[in-house]
Amino acid sequence: MSVSEALTRRRFLGNAALVAATSGTALALPSTAEADLPISWGILNAYAEWLHLERRTLAMQMYPGLPEMQDMVPCGSGVCSMYSPLWSRLNAGDNSLLWGTPLARAPLILSTAGVNLDDVREVQA
Repeated sequence: MSVSEALTRRRFLGNAALVAATSGTALALPSTAEADLPISWGILNAYAEWLHLERRTLAMQMYPGLPEMQDMVPCGSGVCSMYSPLWSRLNAGDNSLLWGTPLARAPLILSTAGVNLDDVREVQA
């Protein structure tokens, strides 16, 4: 099964993941969905690149004419509270987490944003 076919079968998960990612809600998915989702270094690097570009583009739109604001990261919005428990578990060596983490969201968010995962290249970070 190609990446596109797997993601087409799971298109509704992409929309659910985007809602979950933007609402601060962890997404619980059945383990059968995990096997259909491609997670590779190429996809993870593409996701990191996409997040960087998305953030810079957002800052350009929020603060037109102020390029120095592209490096500013807001604090105090409350969104960081969803990451604190996750970081504690990951730092303690608990790698059992998958859904509800950036690792799992990578292919879903990229696909939902319109990235063709079949075209993602393996690159060095």
